[in-house]
Amino acid sequence: MKKSTFIQIALTSIPIILVLLGFWAGGMFKMINTGYALVVLVIVLVVIFLVVLLCRKIAQSRTITNGMPATAMVIQCDKGSIIMITGGVDKSYILKMEVNVTNNNGETWAAKMVEDIPAAQADMFRAGYKFSVLYDPDNRKKIVFDKSQHSWAQ
Repeated sequence: MKKSTFIQIALTSIPIILVLLGFWAGGMFKMINTGYALVVLVIVLVVIFLVVLLCRKIAQSRTITNGMPATAMVIQCDKGSIIMITGGVDKSYILKMEVNVTNNNGETWAAKMVEDIPAAQADMFRAGYKFSVLYDPDNRKKIVFDKSQHSWAQ
């Protein structure tokens, strides 16, 4: 496990520990056994740890370190749920797309993508629309937007 993971967990845990210490100093834990409070603290810290690991895994699955450039053409696109960001100012959609991917060697294959797209660009993704992607040469079904080509995909 990386050192940065432990640092993130520690930083996330500080407010929780401070709140629990405040409850303890205020006498809130006199109503319950101190052992139960420590068990709850450990459970909360374990949950935070697992959430951080899950977030890292999700973030890694959306990036391809050795990605090869290719062009994808939308075959079918379904708009999923809408996501509101910053109090409803920014909206984005989850798009589920079936695409044909063509690499620089002319090889073509079908793949599926699920991406978070800003609402202003979501309507572009119709059958026949082409865009730049990166694919994993070891697993051609793993495809992500080429973020260097799409400023809105950052």
